[in-house]
Amino acid sequence: MKNGDAVIKAYYPNGTLSTEFELKGGRYQGAYKIFFPNGKLQEERYYEVGDEEKQIVEYFNNGSTMRVQNYLLGELHGPTIEYNANGSNRIKENYVNGNLEGLCEYFDATGKRIHAFYYMNGEMVTVIQ
Repeated sequence: MKNGDAVIKAYYPNGTLSTEFELKGGRYQGAYKIFFPNGKLQEERYYEVGDEEKQIVEYFNNGSTMRVQNYLLGELHGPTIEYNANGSNRIKENYVNGNLEGLCEYFDATGKRIHAFYYMNGEMVTVIQ
């Protein structure tokens, strides 16, 4: 590790890559990747400034996206979307400084909207459906 810069990799006992990340100056930089034992990507955490996460993307074992969360200064900030295993929407929420804000929608297994709420400063103010 030169000046705290390195690419770190860890492996499962069977030799399959389990974790991979980069350090710059001893701090996380770029993508921190976690893999399922079958070698498929399970989770990616993106870092910009040291140890501060900017985004987390999680995947189902089949490789499709399960959840995308955005962060600012360590708190949820911006859209969070969860998907069903078939790729349809499950949850769509928006956060500002860790609080729910604006339209939040919840869907059934087919992607049909079943509930919707409107939030201001983390408090539900309207039930839309």
